[in-house]
Amino acid sequence: MSCIKEPEPPISAGQYDNGLIILCEGLFNANNSSLAYYDLETGEVFNNVFLAENGRGLGDTANDMIMYEKDGQKYIIICVDVSSQVEILNASTLKSVAQIPMFDGTNAREPRRVTVNDDVTKAYIANFDGTVAIIDLNTYEVLKFIEVGDNPDAIVYLNDRIYVPNSGGLNFPIYDSTISVIDAISEEVVDTYPCPINSVSLVVNDADFIYLRSNGNYSDIDPSFLKINALTGEEIFKWDVNYSSFQIVDENLYFYDSDADQVRRLNMITDAVDETYSVSLDVIETFGGFHYDPQTEITYLFDLNGYTSISEIFIMDYTGSQIGVFEVGLNANTIIKS
Repeated sequence: MSCIKEPEPPISAGQYDNGLIILCEGLFNANNSSLAYYDLETGEVFNNVFLAENGRGLGDTANDMIMYEKDGQKYIIICVDVSSQVEILNASTLKSVAQIPMFDGTNAREPRRVTVNDDVTKAYIANFDGTVAIIDLNTYEVLKFIEVGDNPDAIVYLNDRIYVPNSGGLNFPIYDSTISVIDAISEEVVDTYPCPINSVSLVVNDADFIYLRSNGNYSDIDPSFLKINALTGEEIFKWDVNYSSFQIVDENLYFYDSDADQVRRLNMITDAVDETYSVSLDVIETFGGFHYDPQTEITYLFDLNGYTSISEIFIMDYTGSQIGVFEVGLNANTIIKS
């Protein structure tokens, strides 16, 4: 087990430049979201680093985190759902440079997912209230809210188009079944694609194909996995399989296969699952996600341990063998490499 340390501010610039930054969601309504840092050189783990660096907690139910680079400096954007805040951090110091509230009057918009445009001038936030917020990354001002469908739970930017699957998750049993397509130039919804109900995960590759997960209705409609032409909305295939936790690396789509209880990968050129690669989840009690590092061919598996205890991050090599494990906060959901 790796050593766990609590960092003591002040921290010098560059402290967090060679490791993994782990977002831990915490428990709903418990106000205990956190960040952890794993040093890749020493194997040391530092928990609660956002609190240590900023003198305050991250908030309640942090759902998503991405990194972007602007003018030679890396930044991190975090969506904190229940607190209805968007945090922007200096990635080298993990100090907040902006905390942006997401409210409609007194009603929380609940920011869930985030993406940025190619020239990193704008961030796009999928809010669970049925809107997409546009944030100016120079001033950190909210420029506009765009109405989409019900309860969007993913967002992707590609080639001046923004794709937003609308889950309708709060409208059970009448789920939404659409993908909103926003033109990033006009900042308007220009198309709405049909899709299976309760679609919650979406990625888009450079060949303009959407890969989408539908959760179904948890009853008589099963989960499904689709490939869709991103430019036309045409469905290429629909598989009745339980794939989730998508990550694109080059021509491969890495995913969690719930039925096989493995991390696997799909070649997006041939649309064939690669039978030579898999990582078993035999060591995991409660799967919470994974992160694949293409530079080292290491897969990090998140074990949430029943959602009530610390999370464990299992380090697996290319063969699927465990080579390490370390502990972080409650309900880890995202890893980015600094």
